[in-house]
Amino acid sequence: MKSHLARALTILALVLAAAFAVACGSDDSSSSSSGGQSTAAPEKKIKVGLVTDIGGLNDRSFNQLAYQGLQRAKKELGVDIRVVTSKQNSDYIALLTPLATTRAYG
Repeated sequence: MKSHLARALTILALVLAAAFAVACGSDDSSSSSSGGQSTAAPEKKIKVGLVTDIGGLNDRSFNQLAYQGLQRAKKELGVDIRVVTSKQNSDYIALLTPLATTRAYG
């Protein structure tokens, strides 16, 4: 029992330390010292791909909820989305690979 508690506390400490490091990180890498003006690099658009399983987008389960989340991210955050539906189980990896390597976005 003690080892499980110690492991859980160690993991929690690592997560909190990582969150603290990210929150306290410096963001002045995009600023420039020329004339007091800051020059920000153009933001890269976030690209998210979804490959459904054979259940399709209206499966009233994971695929549908993931798609609704993508639609919300597109509307509220301007995320570029791409959705591909698998026709059979063997399609999944073949459709997922191009999205993971960004070839699907050109």
